[in-house]
Amino acid sequence: MEHICKLHAHFSPGDIAPSNDSATLELVVVDTMNVPVRLSYDDGFSNGVGLNWLGGQGGAGVEFVPPFYPCKLTSVHAYITSNPNIVNFYMSVFDDNGGSGSTGTRLDSVFVPSSAFIAPTWVDIPLTNPIIITSGSFYVSWNMDGQGIILGNSVTGPFSNRTFEVLGNAWAIYRNRQIEDLMINATIDTVNIPVGIASLAFETGISQFYPNPTGSSTYLTLDMQGVQDKYIGLQLYSSDGKLVSENHPEINPGISNQIRLDVSALNTGVYFCKIYSENKIATRIVNVIR
Repeated sequence: MEHICKLHAHFSPGDIAPSNDSATLELVVVDTMNVPVRLSYDDGFSNGVGLNWLGGQGGAGVEFVPPFYPCKLTSVHAYITSNPNIVNFYMSVFDDNGGSGSTGTRLDSVFVPSSAFIAPTWVDIPLTNPIIITSGSFYVSWNMDGQGIILGNSVTGPFSNRTFEVLGNAWAIYRNRQIEDLMINATIDTVNIPVGIASLAFETGISQFYPNPTGSSTYLTLDMQGVQDKYIGLQLYSSDGKLVSENHPEINPGISNQIRLDVSALNTGVYFCKIYSENKIATRIVNVIR
């Protein structure tokens, strides 16, 4: 479903440019009970000239904010309107852990050969492994691997204003973001926590793991102010519910503690960490990548 908002700004009677006092914005509403959910800002129809860059090495990106957490990103999608030179492209996913929520860690990159699609068409690209999103947003980019391939665009408003142009490793606000949406989508699904490690009442005073994803160590902050428990245990489970590690880090009651979790020996995948004390329990997700 798509909802449209119109925002108005009011200025003094002497405003010399009243025509820019309002803006129409797009608000996309999805049914979170009907999963998986495909996130999209376009209307599904490519009715513009599309996007490509001279030289065949440019790209474009879209920022998505999931409607629920945690969620797992399972696949990305790009609408290719034309590919006269039969060239390839690739899709990448980035965390929002750059400065001020901008693009940061590259979470995955998938090569798409020209033999996998015939334009015009939506190209559906499963990720190497599902990516767990626990907060914030994520970015998906489409990147050319040769001259002439064209990404579809929708010029039917309203527009998301969440599109970017990607040249080399540099992201910048897409120059036409106020008059079109680029046809890049993402599919998310719910995260199934294995039976027996469901989260209870230990949610305040405990952070998410960071960095996450990671291939070595990750950390969380546990605030023990006002908590009398004398020990903490961490049990790490694979996505099929198998216990893969357990440890009992030293803590200092009454203050904030930073707890380190070593995942360097684990394979790529999604893991569930049960953090428990004498009376409380919580669950946090760790995404391990290699």
